[in-house]
Amino acid sequence: MEFVPLVMSSAMTHPSSRRRALTVLAGAGATGALAVVVLPAARLVAGPAAVAGGERPWITVARLHELTEGKPARFRVIADLKDGYATARQQPLGQVWLIRKGIEVTAFTATCPHLGCTIDLASDQKHFYCPCHTSWFDLDGKKTEGKPNQSLRGLDPLPARVSADQRVEVQFLRFRAGTASAEVLG
Repeated sequence: MEFVPLVMSSAMTHPSSRRRALTVLAGAGATGALAVVVLPAARLVAGPAAVAGGERPWITVARLHELTEGKPARFRVIADLKDGYATARQQPLGQVWLIRKGIEVTAFTATCPHLGCTIDLASDQKHFYCPCHTSWFDLDGKKTEGKPNQSLRGLDPLPARVSADQRVEVQFLRFRAGTASAEVLG
């Protein structure tokens, strides 16, 4: 049997080159191992924040047949409330005013933009008012001229839609009270 000498390049026989190659391999292995631990942990921590920052859910508040053309109706908004990983089922979130115009529906939050009291419908059925500080609004949500009005803005509109099966859905939002512009909270 004949032995054939193994020929190695001079780079592989030099001790510092081998050390450098082992260091690179060890670093790559450590980075891979760290990624296996850190990435799932980061997703676990960021998961609730990622969901919270997404699009707001559509919440069913009524059926279209429950609304009379042109007549405002107030409905409670009830939905599952998610806080991180915990879910509280069927929690009252607030109230909305809905006004039907054909198959379209306009929605306003029932919270006064002045100081946060609950908006009522005036006895004339043509205005909204806040009983706390006498702020008045027309049915389009605008501040009513010629009446006392401490609110700095009109009623806060909400995205609303009617689904194919005639459910009236809103994206419920909360707004900062006492400001001239509608600033969405959370």
